[in-house]
Amino acid sequence: DRLPADAAAEVLDSVAPRLAPSVRTRLLAEAAGLPLALMELPAAAADLDGLDPVLPLTERLERTFTARVSALPAATRTALLVAALNETTSLAETLAATAMLLADDGAVASAGGAPGRAGEVAAGSGSGEAAGSPGAGAGQGAAGSQAPVSSPVTSADPEILAPAVEARLVELTSGVLTFRHPLMRSAI
Repeated sequence: DRLPADAAAEVLDSVAPRLAPSVRTRLLAEAAGLPLALMELPAAAADLDGLDPVLPLTERLERTFTARVSALPAATRTALLVAALNETTSLAETLAATAMLLADDGAVASAGGAPGRAGEVAAGSGSGEAAGSPGAGAGQGAAGSQAPVSSPVTSADPEILAPAVEARLVELTSGVLTFRHPLMRSAI
């Protein structure tokens, strides 16, 4: 778990006592109280010219983060990759792009991670009608005898990210997806 700000500063100062104040401030912000990051980031930052906006992850820190991600279901990992590449924190954008990627793979994740039809959702989905069951137009001439109409998937179900939320990798609030640790985005 994360250390309070004063304890994080003590750990960083014990590992790298001669940091420039601006580098120290940045490392404290990037580590976000994660003890392993506080111990590993000073070595990674030593190789920077001070201009790179993204701190490189050390191998040990990257292994720690990727191990947590690799334990998640494939569809959740896909959604996390999309979120990591997304330049915004928009949950809607992440879910829409995830749906497109999963549709290309032949399965769109629905609530609970069950695959749906590639690129399609049956009409009546969410209306209380089972796909393919007789609906209001059943038995009414040619229109009633046609197969259910399908429409393109516009978004993956937010439940696809539930395992990542439970693993405390991301937070979902008011349409915003944020990584709980700033360095997690780099590890994915």
